[in-house]
Amino acid sequence: MSQQITIPGPGDRLADRYLILEELGRGSYGVVFKAQEVDAPHELVAIKTLLPQSVLDQEVIDRFEREAQLVSRLQHPNIIGVHDYGQRDNLFYMVMEFIEGRSLDDLLKEEAPVSPAYALQIMEQVMGA
Repeated sequence: MSQQITIPGPGDRLADRYLILEELGRGSYGVVFKAQEVDAPHELVAIKTLLPQSVLDQEVIDRFEREAQLVSRLQHPNIIGVHDYGQRDNLFYMVMEFIEGRSLDDLLKEEAPVSPAYALQIMEQVMGA
């Protein structure tokens, strides 16, 4: 990929459809943003993007595209839905529903140890998905 890849930031638009509001998290392969759909300003979404160094690895790109394709086909109350995915100017992105709240990881860190009954309740929801 010879083109320079720029990660969007707050105030930027992605694919002329999504206004980036804030960065939610960053990992070794990508960045997740909170954004809103330009045509539906009350519709918040989460956008997962690949970092520029990840785009140099075709395996990472293939895995990202497979994840987007597979997850976009899943529909269950316990699975975040994928609305859109694609590539714009060598930036790979996946648009998902935005859910306000804490992650399971955060919940377990804050409340550990949890009771067996509560652990079972969590596992039932995870396994149901």
